[in-house]
Amino acid sequence: MERPTDEEPRPHERGEGPPRRAERSGPRALGGRVEAAGGSSILDRTGRAAAVGHPSILKPLPPERFRILGSNAEMRWEGLRGDTHTVPNDSFFVRNHTATPLIDADAWRLRLFGSGLRGEPGAGGAVEFTYEELLALPARQTAVAIECAGNGRSFFESQQGSPAEGTRWRLGGIGVARWRGVPLSDVLDRAGIDVRRAVDLMPQGLDGRVVT
Repeated sequence: MERPTDEEPRPHERGEGPPRRAERSGPRALGGRVEAAGGSSILDRTGRAAAVGHPSILKPLPPERFRILGSNAEMRWEGLRGDTHTVPNDSFFVRNHTATPLIDADAWRLRLFGSGLRGEPGAGGAVEFTYEELLALPARQTAVAIECAGNGRSFFESQQGSPAEGTRWRLGGIGVARWRGVPLSDVLDRAGIDVRRAVDLMPQGLDGRVVT
C-alpha cells in the first residue's frame, strides 16, 4: 500500500504486483486461488538495490513529512500545507505488517485456480496472466480514501484514559489518492469464473510471514 497513484506509477514501482484489487498472489473461488509469483525483497527489476528509508519501507521518509512508528510511517498533516485533497505519493502513509516486497515485473505471474473456475483447474494448471497482459486490459481510475483501522489509537490513552495495544498512530494513518487498475471482476471473467459455483476468493500475497 506504499505508493498510491496520483502520478499513476506502474504497480511494481510501488513494490506491489498489478492492481490492488487482484494483486499480490492469490484469490480462491470455492477453492479457487489467485497467486502472484516472482517477488524479491532485495532487488528491483533492473537489479538495482532499492532506496530504503526504513528496513521494511522502500521510499524515503523525510522527518518533516513522516513520523516513524516501527515498520510504519505516519503522514504529518503539517507537511501537506498548500497541497490538494489528494495526498502525493511521497507523503502517503505506510502501513506494513512485514516488509514491502519488490516485484520482478518480467517474472511475475498472477495465477488463478480452484473449483470456482470452469474446469476446476488445480495449482498445476492455473490460469496465468503476465504483468504486461494485465497492463493491456482496460483499466479504471477512482479517487478513494484509505485509512488504517488504528488511526488515532494513541488518543485512547490521552483522551479516554484507556491505552490501546498496537501502533500508536496519531491522525496521519489516512489519505486520499487516485488508484488505477484492472477490476478484479474483469480478471476473473477472463480466467473463466463459474458464477454458479464460485463462493469466495482467497488471496495469497508475496509479503513475508506476519509475526504477532
